[in-house]
Amino acid sequence: MKTSDLVQRARRGDLDAFDELVATHERRVWGLARQITGNADDAREVTQEVFLRVHRHLRGYDPSRPFESWLYRITVNCAFDYLKKRPAFVSLDELPAEHSPVLADPRGGAPAALDARDLLGVLARSLGCLTRRERTVFILRDIRGLGTREIAYILRCTAITVRRHSSSARLKLREALAGRLSSGRTGSGGDPA
Repeated sequence: MKTSDLVQRARRGDLDAFDELVATHERRVWGLARQITGNADDAREVTQEVFLRVHRHLRGYDPSRPFESWLYRITVNCAFDYLKKRPAFVSLDELPAEHSPVLADPRGGAPAALDARDLLGVLARSLGCLTRRERTVFILRDIRGLGTREIAYILRCTAITVRRHSSSARLKLREALAGRLSSGRTGSGGDPA
């Protein structure tokens, strides 16, 4: 059944439709919450709060907007609320390692000895240099593949603000990754030729 049909039925009080909405979207909500909080247990708590808020506020949902964007907005807000109590960290564990490239040596030599797991670890550590908003924009845009207007809706900001955070995040990550990759390639100690 289509999400829009489930939403309509759930708004009328159909608990089976709401359960189906939860089952359909729970994994994506949990994944986004995990990437923002950096912890699977924290993500479970955030996910529970998300669906409690969805249930409470479903009648206020505007059906002219995509349900997934509204759901992501609630997820981001719940994760931010949760992070006010804990230090912020982002995990990229859920990304499929088999799709990550092997990096070329930044000095122009043979491919570096970075496999996908090493690359994700370097990237996850580098995300610590970003502000919470920059991290969230990076996750939504560059990992989740959402568009600028959709992110602006989720974060309740302008498209210009999204582009500014995205540009800043990419610049900071580029600098952090270049420094980490050229200073020892995950601790393997290179030859100073």
